Amino acid sequence: MFNLINKTGSTLSHLTPRGSPIFLSPFLVLIELVSNMIRPITISVRLVANMTAGHLLMHLLSQFLCYLYPLTFFMLPLAIILTILELIVCVIQAYIFCALISIYSSEIH
Repeated sequence: MFNLINKTGSTLSHLTPRGSPIFLSPFLVLIELVSNMIRPITISVRLVANMTAGHLLMHLLSQFLCYLYPLTFFMLPLAIILTILELIVCVIQAYIFCALISIYSSEIH
C-alpha cells in the first residue's frame, strides 16, 4: 500500500512484465496488484492453519490418553514425539514468516 500510494507510476510499471502485449497490460497489472494485496492475508492464513493444526492434534491426543488411562504408559512416548515435532514445526514456521516478511518488505524500497 505504501508503494502504491507514494510511488504510483513506478509501482504500476513494475507490475507489467517486459515483452507483454500492450492490450494485456491493464489485465496483468490488475492481476499482479491483487496478488500483492492478498500477500499479508495468505501469510496470516498459513500461520494460523499450521499453528491450529498442531495444537488441535496435541489436544486430541491428550484427550485420547485420558480415555486410555491404563495404556498411558505405552502412549506417552508418542505424546513426547508429537510435542517435539510441534516445536520443530513452530521453529520452521517462524523462519518462514521472517523470510517472507523480509522479502515482502524489501520490495517496498
